[in-house]
Amino acid sequence: MLLTFTDRHSGTPVEYMTWGLPKIDAGTYAEMGDMVVLGGYPSAGKTALAVSMAYHQAKNKRVGFYSLETNQYKLADRLMANLAGIEMPTIKRNEITGEQWQRVRKLELVEASGMSAQDIQADSLAHRYEIVYIDYLQLIEPETRRVNRTEQVSAISRDLQKLAHGTGRLVVA
Repeated sequence: MLLTFTDRHSGTPVEYMTWGLPKIDAGTYAEMGDMVVLGGYPSAGKTALAVSMAYHQAKNKRVGFYSLETNQYKLADRLMANLAGIEMPTIKRNEITGEQWQRVRKLELVEASGMSAQDIQADSLAHRYEIVYIDYLQLIEPETRRVNRTEQVSAISRDLQKLAHGTGRLVVA
């Protein structure tokens, strides 16, 4: 065990996932194959934060953002307003200028309403996403009907952990 530790830590520095936020980048050591859970109060901006981080990671990785709560068009509008610095009324009125279009990058947003963890796994593997975002965990359909919601969410979490660890993908729920 000590030899493995020495081998792993005496070579090249490990590259950890970056999130586009310096304080989080400096204190978070997530790697491919990990599962990360974002938590917070209702309406605290978890989706906006997740879309922002996914956008940052899409510069170097293939990212799929599975939304069970918000349709892909509303997510794209939020993303462009937040990241490209385009006012929401400009987006809603279709008044985006050529210069503003230059700031827009590609990120695949997937409407996932009604999907189970296994459905998300199959779809993410088919699309070869390296990073999978899921918004949000408690809306994923359980594969089997369990006695209570806690057991269902636990089973869903285990399935997402298997997706991350078993395939080497980063999963953010």
